[in-house]
Amino acid sequence: MTMKLLYVTSNVSIPGTSGDATHVIEECTALAKQRIGKEPVEVFNITYQKKGQKNKEVINNFTTYRIKKTKFLPPLFLFFQTFLLSFWLILTKKIDVVYERGKLFGGGGLLAGFLTFKKRYLEFNEPIIDALIFEGRLKKGSLKERILSFWMNWNICISNAVIGTHESIFKGIKKKHFIIHWGANTEKFNPNNEKAEKTKKIKKKLKLNGITFYYIGSFAPWHLVENIVLAGGDIVKKYPKVKFVLIGKKGEKGRKVEELIKKNKLEKNFVLIEKIPYKDVPFWTASSDACLALFDANYPPFKKFSFFYSPIKIHEYLASGKPVITTNIGNLKKIIKDNYNGLLVSGNDLDSLKNAMIKIIKNKKLREQLSKNARISALKTYSWDVVARKTINFFTQKNLRK
Repeated sequence: MTMKLLYVTSNVSIPGTSGDATHVIEECTALAKQRIGKEPVEVFNITYQKKGQKNKEVINNFTTYRIKKTKFLPPLFLFFQTFLLSFWLILTKKIDVVYERGKLFGGGGLLAGFLTFKKRYLEFNEPIIDALIFEGRLKKGSLKERILSFWMNWNICISNAVIGTHESIFKGIKKKHFIIHWGANTEKFNPNNEKAEKTKKIKKKLKLNGITFYYIGSFAPWHLVENIVLAGGDIVKKYPKVKFVLIGKKGEKGRKVEELIKKNKLEKNFVLIEKIPYKDVPFWTASSDACLALFDANYPPFKKFSFFYSPIKIHEYLASGKPVITTNIGNLKKIIKDNYNGLLVSGNDLDSLKNAMIKIIKNKKLREQLSKNARISALKTYSWDVVARKTINFFTQKNLRK
């Protein structure tokens, strides 16, 4: 019998360029390719509507329905629209499972599933309330905090189980749970892109004739992009052909990075690009020899909760067959095995980062082995197809572990 799955992500708009949008599209696409025995999984999705988007659209192999954001009491109206649309879809499409992405004032899909006696699962990508309290954006014990905590606990209470990426997310949650990492599209991101014309044009245009290190993402403080510049500045003194390609929204942090590059006269070795179309990301990744994904070990939420994310960029690096240099904290230590599919650096230590870069530059044999193992890791563990298969298995098993 066909499983009909409703994935509620009403705080995300698709298509889009954010990691959240990528996550939703790729996971829905992969879920809809799964089979239970010989029967297919049919996927329906709820997102919010941006100007010019249709109310209903078939994307790849799943159907998305869009709700409208309102200026008046947006969280409340978003909740009720989500609830009503979910209820309607459950009844008309005969939904079997409701899977909702956790957010403040979420739960519209879960409530609809609860009232219609469907299986219900909550997806947690971060410790939402605890992180807000810890960052000082929400005062513990305040009326607002009590309301939000009650609402979040209510979401958990009416769910059959919770899915997340790290044990710290489940702290204090007395609910059956399951850990699943996110992934990459291993067809879009693959080593064959190195031979593609787009990749060759990028390398020619930027004159990437030596070893190239690559980063894509935001220039937020916890990404330590300045450390890449500082360590890279020392590297290019000894290895002048080495280049660094940094892609991300500049903003205030980006401007500081740009100033640091100019101050140290590194314009010939550092390429700073604000943004590129997501469809071109596989070719930019393919143009590099190693990829960077640093995270500030001293960033308070990471120190408090450990590193709980499962960064899509890292999985896409691996799928492309690129060694990953990242920080040895939290989930990152599980995804990247030192000297197997990448290199781990100690906290925010510049010398550790420089030593990792030098290893990549000097040791071609190691670089090739890391590249090979990176691709194997993606195919075996960190592809969206693997994520989807694990998720469906979780939905269909009778005895969930606590």
